Amino acid sequence: MNILYLYADTEDEWNCSEWRCAVPMRAINEQGKHAARMAAIRDWAMGKKDVDCEWADIIILQRLLMASLIPQIERWKSQGKVIVGEVDDAYNIMPPSVRAYRFWHEGFVRVETSRGVKEVKMAQPPWEQLIWSMKLVHAITTPSMELCGDWRDYNPNVFYLPNYIDGEVYRPHRGKRDPDGRILIGWGGSFSHNDSWARSYLPEALRHIAAKNKDVYIVLAGGNVKVPEMVNIKDRILVTGWMPHSKWPAVLSSFDIGLIPLAGIYDRRRSWLKSLEYTFMGIPWIGSIGPPTRELAMYGTTITNSVKAWERAIESCINHLEERQAEAKKNVDIGEKLTIQQNVNQVIKVYSTIIESVK
Repeated sequence: MNILYLYADTEDEWNCSEWRCAVPMRAINEQGKHAARMAAIRDWAMGKKDVDCEWADIIILQRLLMASLIPQIERWKSQGKVIVGEVDDAYNIMPPSVRAYRFWHEGFVRVETSRGVKEVKMAQPPWEQLIWSMKLVHAITTPSMELCGDWRDYNPNVFYLPNYIDGEVYRPHRGKRDPDGRILIGWGGSFSHNDSWARSYLPEALRHIAAKNKDVYIVLAGGNVKVPEMVNIKDRILVTGWMPHSKWPAVLSSFDIGLIPLAGIYDRRRSWLKSLEYTFMGIPWIGSIGPPTRELAMYGTTITNSVKAWERAIESCINHLEERQAEAKKNVDIGEKLTIQQNVNQVIKVYSTIIESVK
């Protein structure tokens, strides 16, 4: 089987395409039974010749399935290619606090013209255009069971394909803690998590924790400038800013306690990514109750959102940190079973099932 991933992320936002395209592509090629390649979906949309669709048996289109791509989708379907739409976010219910809301709901996009870069507004919001295209693809893959249910309203062939961690990338950093002896409570995430923090009551709980524990510092990674403002603990926040995905595991490994704040129906449609990362790295974690933490809940601590619940859970973890870290290290074996290297056959099985269903 030849698999072509058409990724959506640009270089300065590279994250989702790493998990959904690059990670499985590398594992498939390392296994050697099948072959996978990757190209930018924008290049495919423009018909660039270096995007070799002729070679592929199955083409995975990530996220940006706008109306302008429908002729391309129909063209390659007519030539016997199996077309899959890959989506990992709930764009139809994206809250205004998310930076990408302006694109997905208001339709604003920046384009290059002879007079420079100009912002234009689409006639129809992209989340509606995505629905049009998803009705036409042979199948849809998503890392969230909640999203699977949503998309079956538009296409009956929806497949759950979890995010699997690349053990080769994360494993070398496992167990490397802060050399200064501080207790680091950490989180990493994008601008799509503002409501996760604001509505989970976590910022206030962290202020209480920091006031009672002078050795506690809060690590906030990923470049979201709103979250440090919400937490607002002077001289006790370590902000790393955005970083290439290759540098993230080293920062993650410094966490003594990992956080997973979730709030609202939008967050219910996230994947298990954060709980998987913490479990694989042997980091004790605390998260809001919800679908993204449900599958690995027994390997962390899940709570109902409130200031008191967060405060109690974090305080308990601090007071029994060595014990919690020892428990988390035992769970590393669970994380090892969820690497892409251990599950590449599951990825292939999904694609094979889709191809057979089309035939």
